Amino acid sequence: MLNLLGRKIGLSELIEKKPEEHAASIYGNTLEALIGAIYIDKGYKVAQNFIYQKLIHNHIDTQEVMVNETNFKSRVIEWCQKDKHTFRFEVKENQEKNIHLYTVELFLDDKLEGVGIANSKKKAEQLASEQFYNEHLKEIIE
Repeated sequence: MLNLLGRKIGLSELIEKKPEEHAASIYGNTLEALIGAIYIDKGYKVAQNFIYQKLIHNHIDTQEVMVNETNFKSRVIEWCQKDKHTFRFEVKENQEKNIHLYTVELFLDDKLEGVGIANSKKKAEQLASEQFYNEHLKEIIE
């Protein structure tokens, strides 16, 4: 989302390299740096105003975000607590050269229900939760 937003506000025109030379996350990283610089130079209120007025108000459909934003891990945990199921995430870290991969297994009532593999623990937990959600909870909850 930050990469798309960075492109929407014109950061691609300010970066002096060819697009094919850019890392996939350069626009998002640049946007984060811009917000950080505003915060350091001008303070919290000015940074907050920039975020609301220049980014959210002009470029983000908040209604769409509210409908489409899904935190599968939270949904699974809430369902487990409500229906009195036990759950746990087991994390395994694999490293080859400079690449870290995390494999997260989601267990519900001691039964393996989802597996996620990603370059961060958080993303792997989301993927494991999303797998369980789509296979078992989607029809129940929605």
